[in-house]
Amino acid sequence: MILENLKKSPSPYYLIAVFALLQFVIAVFTHSLSFTHEEAMWQYIGRNWISNDLPPYSGGVDNKSPLIFYIFGISDWLFGNNIWFPRLLGTIVQSIGVLYLYKIVLRLADYNAAFFSITIYSFSLMWLTTGGRYVSFTETYAVAFMIMAFFYTLCF
Repeated sequence: MILENLKKSPSPYYLIAVFALLQFVIAVFTHSLSFTHEEAMWQYIGRNWISNDLPPYSGGVDNKSPLIFYIFGISDWLFGNNIWFPRLLGTIVQSIGVLYLYKIVLRLADYNAAFFSITIYSFSLMWLTTGGRYVSFTETYAVAFMIMAFFYTLCF
């Protein structure tokens, strides 16, 4: 009975879209409408890189990838100081990672397991202890890209 009801459940794309919307609301509206310390630093470095042609690492050292500086620099160049664009982009990348998780579990198990795994994983991404509101941080991109890399390693 339960398995039959799961097969009638909504499309995984619909579920991922709903979770992405919830994640974006958490990322933007559960924290003050300002940059965190790290976001402010990345925005400053990114702005200097894009607008003033001062590449990162030329006068200092940081352990972050240039991608995060570039994202915040492009955000500043397109929209000025804002928190929503990097967090929206992080939510989209995170949702793509959830989609690839669905594809991995679907390949290894079945539809029910895949549907259950993206539900649990998507909810866990929103927890405070897993940094639910910090979707613009580098860990979001790292985890999503690792999930994608695992999928391509599994499939090819």
